[in-house]
Amino acid sequence: MRRTWRRHTLASAGILAIAATALSPSAVGASAAGESRPIVGSANQAQGQQSATVTLISGDRVRVTRTADGQPLAQVLPGVDGTVPDYETLRDGDNLYVFPATAGQALAADLVDRELFNVTGLVAEGFDDSHADAIRLIAQYDEGNRTVSDTTPAPTGASESSTLASVNSLSYAVDKSDVTAAWSELTDASSGAGRGLAKLWLDRALRASLADSTAQVGAPAAWTAGLDGKGSKVAVLDTGVDAGHPDLAGRIGQTKDFTGSKYGTDDKVGHGTHVASTVAGTGAESGGKERGVAPGAELLIGKVLDDSGAGYESQIIAGMQWAVANNADVVSMSLGSMRPTTTCDDPIAQAVNELSGSSRSLFVIAAGNIGAAQNTVSSPGCATSALTVGAVDSTDATAYFSSRGPVGGTHALKPEIAAPGVGILAAAAGGRGVYAYRSMSGTSMATPHVAGAAAIAKEANPTLTGEQLKELLTSSADPTVAGAAQEVGAGRLDIARMLSQTVTGQSSVYGGEFAYPQTKGYNSKSLTYANAGDTPVDLRLSVEKVTGNDSRPVNTPLVRLPQHVIVPAHGTVEVPVTVQLGANIPDSALGDITARIVATGGGQRVSTAFNLYATAPSVTLTVTVLDRNGNPATGSSSVDIVNTDTSKGERRFLNGKVQTYAVRPGHYFLTSFALTPTPGAANPSTPQSLAYLARPEVTIDKDTSIVLDARQANPLTVSTGQPSELRSTTLTFERQWPTSWLHSGSMSTGPGTREIYAQITGKVAKGDGSFEFGHWSRRITPLVSSMTTSGGLALHPLSPRAGVGNLDGQGTAEAVSVGAGTAADFKAVDIKGKVAVAHIPDGSDFSIQTRAASAGAKALLLYRDDPGTWLAQVGTNAVPLPVYTLSAAEGSSLGSELAAGPVTLTWSAQAKSPYAYTLGFFSDGQLVTAQKHDVADASLGRIQATYSSMGATTDFGDMTAAQRPSTVAFAVGGIDALAVPNTRTEYLTADGTQWYKSIISSFPFGEVMNDRFRTFAPGQVVTDSWYGGSVTPGVRNDNDGTPQMIAERQGDLIGVAPTIWADSAGHWSDGGSFGDLGNMVLKRNGVTIATSSYPYDVFTVPSEDATYELTLNTEKVGAPAKFWKRSTATRTTWTFSSHKEPDVYSRPLPMLMPRLDIPADGFKAVAAGSVAIPARVQANPGYTAGAIVEAHVWTSTDNGTTWVEGTTSLTPGGPELVVNHSGDSGKQVSLRVEFTDAEGAKVSQTITRAYDVR
Repeated sequence: MRRTWRRHTLASAGILAIAATALSPSAVGASAAGESRPIVGSANQAQGQQSATVTLISGDRVRVTRTADGQPLAQVLPGVDGTVPDYETLRDGDNLYVFPATAGQALAADLVDRELFNVTGLVAEGFDDSHADAIRLIAQYDEGNRTVSDTTPAPTGASESSTLASVNSLSYAVDKSDVTAAWSELTDASSGAGRGLAKLWLDRALRASLADSTAQVGAPAAWTAGLDGKGSKVAVLDTGVDAGHPDLAGRIGQTKDFTGSKYGTDDKVGHGTHVASTVAGTGAESGGKERGVAPGAELLIGKVLDDSGAGYESQIIAGMQWAVANNADVVSMSLGSMRPTTTCDDPIAQAVNELSGSSRSLFVIAAGNIGAAQNTVSSPGCATSALTVGAVDSTDATAYFSSRGPVGGTHALKPEIAAPGVGILAAAAGGRGVYAYRSMSGTSMATPHVAGAAAIAKEANPTLTGEQLKELLTSSADPTVAGAAQEVGAGRLDIARMLSQTVTGQSSVYGGEFAYPQTKGYNSKSLTYANAGDTPVDLRLSVEKVTGNDSRPVNTPLVRLPQHVIVPAHGTVEVPVTVQLGANIPDSALGDITARIVATGGGQRVSTAFNLYATAPSVTLTVTVLDRNGNPATGSSSVDIVNTDTSKGERRFLNGKVQTYAVRPGHYFLTSFALTPTPGAANPSTPQSLAYLARPEVTIDKDTSIVLDARQANPLTVSTGQPSELRSTTLTFERQWPTSWLHSGSMSTGPGTREIYAQITGKVAKGDGSFEFGHWSRRITPLVSSMTTSGGLALHPLSPRAGVGNLDGQGTAEAVSVGAGTAADFKAVDIKGKVAVAHIPDGSDFSIQTRAASAGAKALLLYRDDPGTWLAQVGTNAVPLPVYTLSAAEGSSLGSELAAGPVTLTWSAQAKSPYAYTLGFFSDGQLVTAQKHDVADASLGRIQATYSSMGATTDFGDMTAAQRPSTVAFAVGGIDALAVPNTRTEYLTADGTQWYKSIISSFPFGEVMNDRFRTFAPGQVVTDSWYGGSVTPGVRNDNDGTPQMIAERQGDLIGVAPTIWADSAGHWSDGGSFGDLGNMVLKRNGVTIATSSYPYDVFTVPSEDATYELTLNTEKVGAPAKFWKRSTATRTTWTFSSHKEPDVYSRPLPMLMPRLDIPADGFKAVAAGSVAIPARVQANPGYTAGAIVEAHVWTSTDNGTTWVEGTTSLTPGGPELVVNHSGDSGKQVSLRVEFTDAEGAKVSQTITRAYDVR
């Protein structure tokens, strides 16, 4: 098939359904033809949106955001009990992991796939809460303990399970509302679902990773010989197929959909059609010119990737089993993970090996598109039995994107062969005539070339097994290409030579693993040649392209072979392959070493990929982490060790164990978080202390034992200019080194952990990169500044959260004991208007709170005998009454005083904090002394912030992230409750740190309103207002405040993606996880031509000029609507003209966004009488709006039944709207506005219950 460079796209065998990319502003203004980027409103464009919420398998929920330059951030949201668990983060490249403390034991035991905690990966795979209401899992069981069957129980909340017999597993989806219960069962070895569980895997979403190219691999020689794959079956497991494409007519045998698509096996992505036609397309639409490699082969089409191009491992395994059951000779799989494998032990790789061994099928699988580094082959291409395919370009140079081997961890040599994969022209789904073909690039495109060649080989010799096909294809590959074996295996596919190949060898030879120090002793392996011909063949042997772990040539002879060998007719010969390693090999070359063994003679050329693993010098490192009690650290305590010479390392969860490593001598970074439980505490979930222990750079060149001892750590304390109370602590680290590599992480604890320590020993040598430790502290006005008893006992009650529901102001009340808080205890006393005091056992205290509130208590104090610090469980809804916990000692003293006689409590408390501190303190070197930070208000930046409510007294959630000058970003703490309406002064460190605030209006599912990054100078003051004015659809800003285009036309496509909510200050939000509905209707010349069930989409429209009306409807529903009493629904209609512009790639649409500065109070209520509403119009970025030439305003106090028009005046600053609310006190007001600019763009917007009248 001929190669073309038009419509060049990179089809990915290793990129997930929605890539987690860096955020950047959308281009504005008309863009010239030739540009290429996803259209606004498309799934690909949506990947760049800034916020997503992810529910983890442990039941914890995490908000994931990105900075303007793409740095990922994560904040754990409050759980059902209203508290945020302690958690760690780990960042490895673009992958950000969040490990809640509750998962530490399962992670330490390797019972759970860590990818279930890779929050950026989960978002990329479409598992965030706005795209998936369930978590897809594969539960693999120990074959010696349990054999999976249809009767094997699944956990609570699981969908109907599917049995994956090839890997002794069950696959199912667990509803996110039930994941906490499911997690409890799966991690309990005595439960029905947990018994015999070997590992719980994420059912990952894998993604789909010709005249010139078919000639390049020699296919015309087969056609000339009358071989085109006839009689062979090739199963293509991909995105389905356009069965009506002329090139595929008569080529498709069976089809089956494994994705549940409403379109069946029809290809809505185009990838599967492209792949299928490369295998067996006839080229009918091009007069036979653009035919595939094996146009006579029969295709079995298994749709395992859905209509977005992604598929789950369980679906793909089911498709593989189907293909084998239907006697496929070849199974072509142009798909894979976006991340390199290190163990290749996941279920799909296991299935490849199992099915290959139990059938005659050959699995041909893409290596992946992860790039030019070693050890980047992805799963399932890493599977030993697969024939794994890399990609070359038209010059036979290795494609820059093609993944390289060997497989990390297993050292299996992959890929074993390469084929053309750059600019491959093949059938386009839905395309006919001049649009019948499209060009794509990737190892996805290389793979079907090899699958087609296998079909031809099978036609020529139907007796060949899958393993024999693999050996024939690799043996006949062209070894003269430039790439080393780690790039292209035996070489580039050569069908012409394959047809005449009578001598074959193994597809690869593994020379073994050699411990350091390597000696000049010999280690023998063997290579078997088989001759299917009628005459003996004398082969001359050579070793070529010997390449070290550093990708450089190795000039020292490593492999000794006989000079020649005679392979008898219809016989075999075993050739000794002797490996000799000596002192002349540089240390940098040690590791994976690859080569090719090439045998020539008698008209034959046999290429065999070869590799060995030469262990680098190794020493033993023993790391012991001790908590402040002197015990081995437990809980979610962890240690990271990273070799900064090779950028390789790992995190281990300690679980009270000493950690032992075999490491290469070199420079290392060690970092640890050590938690210390309160001595004697029954519930260790709230640790007494947190310590950070690190060695930024340590040279390890001999057996070494390192003890990281929290007892030697130094206290970190903070005092502020005004009295403050700790709400959260976050400790962070970042280590960067000259190869542009970053290793960073954090740990956050709540208000119950008051003791914070750190010890950093040593520093980074000059030229070896940088290190920074951060201590972040979130503090507010003390919720209870004082509380004393009439007997003089000072109490220090701890509130589970700030905000509504706390005591407010000065107060006095009698304290009454309610015993253990049982129903009988409450009946025995009168607590109306009094403070109830309960001495309770471990367990939930929800019921006690409910009883106290029902009995009319003014507040509730709780204490336990457990010496640990703990917080009451108040949930995420409004607290029924103020509830606090006391330490065991204070609670016991109060109990004794109550037993002795009447007790009166006197307090001073705050429910609305008038000020808050978010502070950061940093060290880039040693930290070996106590750190006492006394912070003066004058040294800080300051925000004078106003928070309006949406008509209800409630708590919003306040979230803060920060980006250091190094560009590394972290979430600071969790989510602090913020009572609204409210005004307060917010103090932030002014040292070059960029701060980013966001607000969530309701827990846990509300929308998240976003600000931009701000940097402060000492003493700098800014003002900000949240949820002010009209809250309606608006323009999305980037993190640096740059507006992003929300609507455009590209050719015959109109794409639209405004934000659902925006306030008058420019804060914006996409919809929350639940509770925000949006849909669109598009009319052309008054006729409805399209609808969408989403508030964003892409519409196909005719090319001719027309007048369009686009209507967006939004509504707040469900639990979040309880606290959202204003702007309960909106309807916005934009009217504009548009047509296709052949010379313009992108034209921003002329859309106007009303912004109404309603003069309302904090509850969005206005005074009765005449009300003036200043109005502004924000244009879609890229569209230069004209002046507003016409404006109208109407109000309704009967929910839109009747409307009263107000008056308007046009001013240079925007329209001034005046409405009359005389006599409307106590009424709800809906508002409608209409604006037209001088260019003819028009917008009409209706806001249901925009405000109330006082």
